[in-house]
Amino acid sequence: MNKLHDLLKGIYLFKHFDNDELAKIAKIAKAVPHAPRSIIFYDGDPASVMYVVQFGTVRLLKKGAEEDQEIAKLGPGSHFGEMPYLDESMRAGTVEAIEQSTILEISYSDLKKTLDGDNKMAADFYREVAHFLAVRLRKLSADYSELREKTIRQK
Repeated sequence: MNKLHDLLKGIYLFKHFDNDELAKIAKIAKAVPHAPRSIIFYDGDPASVMYVVQFGTVRLLKKGAEEDQEIAKLGPGSHFGEMPYLDESMRAGTVEAIEQSTILEISYSDLKKTLDGDNKMAADFYREVAHFLAVRLRKLSADYSELREKTIRQK
């Protein structure tokens, strides 16, 4: 297995892909260099690509009342921008390179064509999406319940 395959295999969306399937994803991934402080996308931009940090570090920013707030730093092996693939939403934040970075871009249209051409890949991919969303929903439900209990106790 090569380094790009290892990088892709670390992403929940592709973790059950075999080497041939990872090769299909690697084939549609385009490495794009980004200089320090360059913006990869802005909050509210249309979305057509998901990203994987190959080298370097980026930060995710969310609009605050007065200025953008950093909500996360992502390094090699991290991914972002996959959710609009599912719901066709706009970008929900701004992403900026902190240092010289190489970011893999996987276009939604190329990903869709690849998945449409391989039922097993598609099933594995969408199963992982469903699992990820179920875990996230359980956590949000637990957080909501805890917050609700605190609010009731304070009254």
